[in-house]
Order: sequence, then structure tokens, then C-alpha cells
Amino acid sequence: MLAKVPTFAFKRVRFLIDTPDQAFAEYDVEAQVPATGRIYRQSYAGRLVAHEGKILLLRESMDTLAAANAFAPLN
Repeated sequence: MLAKVPTFAFKRVRFLIDTPDQAFAEYDVEAQVPATGRIYRQSYAGRLVAHEGKILLLRESMDTLAAANAFAPLN
């Protein structure tokens, strides 16, 4: 992702669950895509479940239409 959007960085991280074995957060990004000149505006949600220091589950959701609008060529 950083090769296509060098200024990509998560902002406004909001933890809704934060325990030793589980985390759930919402986080946003807003960065220009050099190839298209458009702004990539995205809100993600992610859940991580761990046990004894090992990740058991890592799941992330995002708006795929927002990604298509920012990255897809106009033609």
C-alpha cells in the first residue's frame, strides 16, 4: 500500500475493545493516490484475537467502493 500511497497512515484510531486477548478498533485514512490524483478516504474496522501471545484471528473490513473510487482509472 505504501508503494501506491506514500502518505498512507491511520488516523483517528478508536479502540472499542482493548483486553489482553482481544482488540477491536475503528480507524480512518485520508491520503492522495499519486496515480489518480484522487483522495483515498476510508474507514476501517479491525478485530484481533490472540492467545498466549499468538494471533488467532485478524479480520478487517473496509468500504471497497471508496477504494475503487480512489484507485480505479477514470476510463
